[in-house]
Amino acid sequence: MKRLCLTVALLTALILPSERASAQTVHSSVISFFESLQLSPQDTIEAKVFSLIDLSKSEGSHVQSTIAGMAFDFFSKSNVMGVEKVAVDVARKYFLSGELQWEGSSTLAALEYYVQFNELSQIGCPAPDLWMESITGEWISLRGLTSGRTVLFFYSAQCSTCRKNTEELVSLLASYDGDPLTVVAVFSESDRNVWEKYVEEHFRMAENSKVTFVHLWDPEAQTGFHKKYAVMTTPQLYLLDQQNVIIGRKLTVNALGQMLDNAVTEDRQYSHLFDRIFKSLEPLQEGDAARVTDALAQKSGIGGPSVDSTLFLESMQALFQYLRFSEDAELQNGAIYLAENYIVARPEFWSEEFVSRIAHQLAQQKLNPVDSKATNLVLKDEKGRRRSLLNFKRHRYNIVLFHLVGCRECNEMIDSLVRHRMLLYGLNTGVTLVYAGESESEWKEFVKSHPGTWRYLHDPDGESLMRTLYDLEYVPHIYLLDENNIIVAKDIKIDTLFTLLNVLQPYPASL
Repeated sequence: MKRLCLTVALLTALILPSERASAQTVHSSVISFFESLQLSPQDTIEAKVFSLIDLSKSEGSHVQSTIAGMAFDFFSKSNVMGVEKVAVDVARKYFLSGELQWEGSSTLAALEYYVQFNELSQIGCPAPDLWMESITGEWISLRGLTSGRTVLFFYSAQCSTCRKNTEELVSLLASYDGDPLTVVAVFSESDRNVWEKYVEEHFRMAENSKVTFVHLWDPEAQTGFHKKYAVMTTPQLYLLDQQNVIIGRKLTVNALGQMLDNAVTEDRQYSHLFDRIFKSLEPLQEGDAARVTDALAQKSGIGGPSVDSTLFLESMQALFQYLRFSEDAELQNGAIYLAENYIVARPEFWSEEFVSRIAHQLAQQKLNPVDSKATNLVLKDEKGRRRSLLNFKRHRYNIVLFHLVGCRECNEMIDSLVRHRMLLYGLNTGVTLVYAGESESEWKEFVKSHPGTWRYLHDPDGESLMRTLYDLEYVPHIYLLDENNIIVAKDIKIDTLFTLLNVLQPYPASL
């Protein structure tokens, strides 16, 4: 009733005699109405705007066209993210269909141009795919990338704002500490030399295991990325969720940072919830993680007549991440159970690429499980000699840590091992560090500054296939092996490692 009264009041203002209401008063009233809607859900805004336009039909086509035109102008120019879709839908429904005559200052062709360049990249839309060449010569599908959320950045070398935004973006992501993030940087010009120089000069960042940069270009614009993502000018910055749905559009770097912070906070809130749930079940028994997963899925109504798909997607996705990155073997097995039963087995709820991504992670997680014999690798040491990963010196236990040189979390873990090297000696435990990066020079400098009693290996030519044989989607990734190369624990934190070692083989009192 309140909405109807407001709509009637606005229409009354539009048809009042000039002595009672000036055109400016009418315009201000309608604009105030639109402003009051901006922070509402997008479907609510559209329902109220369409209602106002449709109710004005009885007052004549000119009044109806005026209101529809005001709606298009207002929402196409609004600074509130996501409301451009209202302008797109108003243009398509009323003007491009021929239902109303367009009376705006621009041409109808310009209106159609606006719709074509904005309709595919709205908030809530599946991100249009891009099949582009990478800077290393590979052909990559945007929707086929296997990380979590995706930042999509369109830029050009001649644009000073692009350079500023690039620096801000690199600075922001250097300290990012959330779930894995892929940054797809699309160069919008056609000179490869300029592109390579720009990437070298402006995208240099210390290795962050949580962030993967992918550099793409389409020099002949064959993918239609300009139209798909409204790249009429650069820079343009988008954020996609794990389902490849657009959740941020035409962002500033500051706004992107806020959205990522909010996402990390939400992820941590879920993590705290799951901490409490599994803490209450300690000591964990086999099947506890599966039972919690089933109970949470049932809360969303899965299997029943009415499913809360939003709750199902959010809770299952958050629980999978929590279980997958847990240190406890029972919880890690719970991630496998969840993926098999609620993601891979229920593709109707998820995007095709997400199911494929989880299937890949599932296969990775099954590699080298606890209580199995570790897979051997043939790698190279700092002198270029071929070495077997499992050819350890005689130790009771061996730590194998896959790492990157510039990774903050990796370095913190390695520094802790350095500080406790006498403890490791007392526990008869060896250390092997396997570099998973590509810069041999940086790795050799790293080796020089670390204990000479440890083993340092890498795979400069990719011949060992270690990323196929080990779960290295993220680092650091640590394995604890016994003297028979049986995996005692995997993917644990450093404090847990020392606690476990001291339980398995207490630290000698004499040391």
